Amino acid sequence: FLILNPYHYFKRAVCKNALNIKTRESRKSFWFFYLGFIYAHFLAAIVAFALAFMIHPFLNIAILPIAAGTFVTIMIIPYIAVFTAIVRRFHDVNQSGWLYVLLVILCYLLGASYMLYQKPPILMIGLALEIIIIYFLIAPPTKGRNRYGERPEI
Repeated sequence: FLILNPYHYFKRAVCKNALNIKTRESRKSFWFFYLGFIYAHFLAAIVAFALAFMIHPFLNIAILPIAAGTFVTIMIIPYIAVFTAIVRRFHDVNQSGWLYVLLVILCYLLGASYMLYQKPPILMIGLALEIIIIYFLIAPPTKGRNRYGERPEI
């Protein structure tokens, strides 16, 4: 049965697979989940700012810290689910999740170095690493079984 509802994939990834880093995630499942994550991201931002504007007159404090705190509280589990879904997607192309962690750490370090030194080659290396991450997210899966299990159905 073909399901094209991003909410279904988002709910499955957040409620059932939020901490699962052992198996594989198909391309279709990952991208529909990510679309659902973007919807949730916008909805959480709207809710966070609405709550901040409702609380602001009573506490007489700045709105932005209230909105930011509410947003982080709402989105902590979905952000963990995104991380684990990306690890599972790397597993689907027979790559270790540690490769993703290494690439992300290098991207952040290069970004910080660029902000300090303003050298364009540093920025280009960081962009190349991000392109490598995107390649693994859109790459075709390995056929059949790999070291992370069977190929997912959806």
